[in-house]
Amino acid sequence: MRSAQYMVFQEGHHGSLDRLGGLPTHLPPTRSSYPETGRERAFLAQFYCVPGRFELDGVLCVQFYQDPDEDEPCPAVVTVPVGSPLNDQNSGVANPRIRHFDIRWEPRKDPDEATDDDVVLTESKAGGTCYFHDTVQAGETMLLQLRQRPAGFNFGGYTVVLVRTVDGSLVTRLG
Repeated sequence: MRSAQYMVFQEGHHGSLDRLGGLPTHLPPTRSSYPETGRERAFLAQFYCVPGRFELDGVLCVQFYQDPDEDEPCPAVVTVPVGSPLNDQNSGVANPRIRHFDIRWEPRKDPDEATDDDVVLTESKAGGTCYFHDTVQAGETMLLQLRQRPAGFNFGGYTVVLVRTVDGSLVTRLG
């Protein structure tokens, strides 16, 4: 069995650092924007690195960003280093179509391998077993997966899977 932390959503923002929608609580070192145009992506969600959930050396949290017009289904991931400043000026771009939620975490055990019948494994969570077999390759680790609901994200009908690759980089993939 594999340890997992499943997301439980509470509508609105009530002080949780792990959240969907709105603006980030800490500022990333650089804005998530398109190199060609400089257009800034909209903030979607943030997840703090916590022992027992997922840990990344020197990283305070990971944040997801997406085109404000939702033209690209797969969001970009940004790592926010430990010691980054608070977003006390409410900087950034919020997507007004995204509903706001705080996240609390429920520990569960996932089976070591997913079968087609294990649809509960498709839920939003950190760690555990990835239901989407083709999104995580040999030597890689699934850190987190996030569904479109309840916030109303537009991932093209897919679930976003955050993967640590063999070389240690983070990528988002759709499953």
